[in-house]
Amino acid sequence: MNPFVYGAAVSGRNFCPRPKLNKKLKGLIISGQNVLVHGERRTGKTSLVYETCQKLRNKYSMIYIDFNEIIEIETFYRKLLYALMDIEEKNKSFMQMITKGLKSLRPTVSYDYINNTPTISFKALDDNKNNVESIEEAIELIGTVANRHKLIVVFDEFQNILKMKNSSIVLAALRSRIQFQTDIPYIFAGSIRNDMDEIFHNPESPFFKSAMTLTVEEIPESLFFKFIEEKFAISNRRIERDLFRKIEDLTDGIPGDIQQLCKALWNNSNNNDTITETHIQLAIKDISREFLKTWQNYINMLTPHQIKILKGLAYFDGQHVNSIDFLNYTGIKQPSSVTRGIKKLEKLRLVFRNGNYKFTDPFFKKWILTI
Repeated sequence: MNPFVYGAAVSGRNFCPRPKLNKKLKGLIISGQNVLVHGERRTGKTSLVYETCQKLRNKYSMIYIDFNEIIEIETFYRKLLYALMDIEEKNKSFMQMITKGLKSLRPTVSYDYINNTPTISFKALDDNKNNVESIEEAIELIGTVANRHKLIVVFDEFQNILKMKNSSIVLAALRSRIQFQTDIPYIFAGSIRNDMDEIFHNPESPFFKSAMTLTVEEIPESLFFKFIEEKFAISNRRIERDLFRKIEDLTDGIPGDIQQLCKALWNNSNNNDTITETHIQLAIKDISREFLKTWQNYINMLTPHQIKILKGLAYFDGQHVNSIDFLNYTGIKQPSSVTRGIKKLEKLRLVFRNGNYKFTDPFFKKWILTI
């Protein structure tokens, strides 16, 4: 069985130990501190939070809300109430408390006896005043549950709240109640740097300086190599440190991308193999076949001009975008045209800036040079 896992939160033996970050986050949770867990995509933020909360599960119950899955405010309410009902499963009066306590939200709670699950529906929220009052009531309900259970509240991919209708009103209403729940640690995890900065570091934002920042960066090479080496050893495969460094270079050191490549390497090797560059090429071909349609869809969204810029970024490794060499390679005459094209690529989340321009998907970067 392939020992590598990517694309999902992991814990236990699938989690690469990050003792300093785990210890710091645990201490902040125990002290009741709100925390902004901040970092680039696929650096393991969710897994760090999940692993830390799992180790505290004998003392705390976790409420987890993924804002990737939330477009409308009603979805937030529904996910929050289901999470609270899971915690209050032995409290038969809790559903009645929801109905009476959330006057602005006006929920209807029924029970599906076939599936043995409760269901929740809401009347339409017809104005901003109702939205504000409903959010405040929902957050106050967290406080009510916290009187009986020690809670950790996790808002993952929190930057996506900015995509919601009336996001400024939603943020202000959330902050107006969260600030008084000093015994409940709220963890706000996010991966798009500019958006999270807008929420937590903009003086005009309701959440300005409302959480202590914990930055999740690349896992130290010595730590991650040991973890990867042990994973391969489970099925009598070996990987040398020099080859692991090449994998890190190829993936910009992003843990999720390293795990993705190692999963493909495992599939393209056999017991007692030592992983080689040939295995890497076979693994990349597998990944390319798997994601080909997705990547072609990306290309279909772009103009020929933008495709040339994308290929230039891949060829020059995200550097020298205003240089004569870059302009000659792409055939674009004006640096200002390159700048406009890159802004479009950033908006589509195909690239982002972290010093140089980097590709959100390093395997897409390698493929783009082949077309």
